[in-house]
Amino acid sequence: MLVNGVDMMGGRAFLVSSSHDEDVVDRTLEAFSQSLNDLREEGVV
Repeated sequence: MLVNGVDMMGGRAFLVSSSHDEDVVDRTLEAFSQSLNDLREEGVV
């Protein structure tokens, strides 16, 4: 995820709250999707 712009380990937990607007959530979902695709291409999953 970090390679795709999302630092999941920057805090103590990977949380979504009301302080995250729709744009942030959308970018996070896009990064997750890209990260999963990257892992598939590498044969990890």
